[in-house]
Amino acid sequence: MDIPEIPNVSKSAAAYLLQAAIELATEADFKPTSEAQMREWIDRNSHAISERAQELQNELLIKFYEHRQLINEAISTNTWEKVRQHEQTN
Repeated sequence: MDIPEIPNVSKSAAAYLLQAAIELATEADFKPTSEAQMREWIDRNSHAISERAQELQNELLIKFYEHRQLINEAISTNTWEKVRQHEQTN
């Protein structure tokens, strides 16, 4: 899925907005037949799209928080392995 470039919006924020728009359009069984129709739908549903994008971000943050110990261990293990490899080559 290509992430659209939106002025003054980071790629990650644009990705959340895109995912939210796709989810909401799918739930509404919305199938635009033109770009104009799609833009109109997005304009009408911009508030719901932004709210869903925030929910998606919060869900990811909660998942990270719930699994932070495992994530930290994986990052630490990976970092330690890279240090060891560097020491062996020098």
